[in-house]
Amino acid sequence: MTPNQEPLSPSGQNSIETGSLQDPDDFSLLDIILVIFRNRKIVVLSAGVFVVIGLLLAILGTPMYTASTHVIRESASADLSQGLPLAALRGLGISFGGGSIGLSEDTFPDILKSREVGLTVVRTPFYFPDLDSTMTLVEYDHHPGGIFGYLIMGLRAITIDLPGHILRAIRGSPEEQMASISGEAVDFPTLEEEESIRYLRKKTVVAVDRKSGIMTIKVTTHHPVLSVEIVEALVLELTDRVRSIYTLKARENLDFLEARLSDVSVDLQLAEENLAHFLDSNQDLRTAQLRTQMDRLQRQVDFKTQLYTELQTQVMQAKIELQRSKPVITIIEKPVPPHEISAPRRKLIVIISLFLGLGFGVGIALMKNFGSVLEKDIKTQAKWAELKSIIAPLQRRSARWLRPFTRPSD
Repeated sequence: MTPNQEPLSPSGQNSIETGSLQDPDDFSLLDIILVIFRNRKIVVLSAGVFVVIGLLLAILGTPMYTASTHVIRESASADLSQGLPLAALRGLGISFGGGSIGLSEDTFPDILKSREVGLTVVRTPFYFPDLDSTMTLVEYDHHPGGIFGYLIMGLRAITIDLPGHILRAIRGSPEEQMASISGEAVDFPTLEEEESIRYLRKKTVVAVDRKSGIMTIKVTTHHPVLSVEIVEALVLELTDRVRSIYTLKARENLDFLEARLSDVSVDLQLAEENLAHFLDSNQDLRTAQLRTQMDRLQRQVDFKTQLYTELQTQVMQAKIELQRSKPVITIIEKPVPPHEISAPRRKLIVIISLFLGLGFGVGIALMKNFGSVLEKDIKTQAKWAELKSIIAPLQRRSARWLRPFTRPSD
C-alpha cells in the first residue's frame, strides 16, 4: 500500500464520510439513507410543493356526485299465468304457447348505452341548479357560460365554423340529405346530440351480476339531484326500449289481426244488411228461386259470423301473447341524491401527492449526489479533457470557415 493510498474501510466508509457514492461495489442502503438525510431540505421542499399542488387540485376541482340504482328483469308470463283463468280461456279456444326466448341480461348494458336510449335522454329537459334553468343535456353541454363564452362562440362561428355553415346552407344538413335519400322522415341525431350522447356514455357506468341478474346503473354529474333524474330517465327509456324489442313481432301480428277483424266486421255488416233487405222485400217465399237466394244470403252471414268470431279469438290470443312477452324491469333500489362527493377523492389525492413529492425529492437528491461523483472522478475528468481536445480543432476550423460570412461589410 502506497503512502498516498487511503485504507479501505468496510461497507463503503469512505463514501459515507464524503457523502457520495464513489464505487458501485461500495453501494449500500446506508449510503442512500445518508444521501437522503444530507439533502433532506430538498426532499421536504419537493414533498411540500406536491402536497400543495394536490390540495389545490382537490379543493378547486369540481365536486361530482354519483347516483345509482339496482334493477332486475322479470318475465311477465308468470304474472299473467297467475292472474288469468287460463283453463276458462282455453275452453274458449284460446291456446298458449311456450315462453319465447328474448334478450338476456348481458345485453341490457348495450341497450342502455345505445343511440336510441341516449338520444331520448339527451332530449329530455332537466333542471340545472348552476344555471337555475331547465334545459336538455344538449343545450347544457353547448351552453357558452357567461359573456366570455358567448364571445368565443361568436368568433368561432364566423371563423372556424364558417365553411361548415356555408356548406350546410347549400347542401342541407346530413339529416335532410339522409331523409331525401330514403324518402322517409327519419329522426337522425344532430352533431351536437351525438356529442352529448358520447358524454352521457362516459358518465354512465353499468354492471350486471350474472349470478343474481341484478343490474346496477350509476350516473355521475356535478349535482346530486341531476344525477338522480338522469338515472330515472335511463331506467324509463331502458324499459320502453326493451319492451319494444321484445314485443315487435307480437305487435305486428296483433296489428294484422285487428286490421283483418275490422275488414271482416264491415263484410259481416254488409251481409246482414243484404239479408235483411231481401227478407223485407220478399215476405212470401213460395218460389224455389227466392228460397235459394235466401239460403245463399244466410250462408254468407253465417260464414262472416264464424270468421268474425274466429278472428276475435285470435285477437284476444294475440293480446295475451303481447302481454306475456313484455318484460318487467323491477327497481330493487331507487336512486337517491348522494350526500358525499364521488370525485375528486381529496384524501387520496393528497396522499398520492405526498408520495410523489417524496419520490421526486429523493430522485433529485440521488441525482445531485451522482453529479458530484462525476465531478470528482479523475477518470471522468480525463475523458472530458480528451473530448475537449478533439472538439477544439473542429471549433477553430469551423470558425475559420465562417469568418468570411461573419465579417462586417465596408
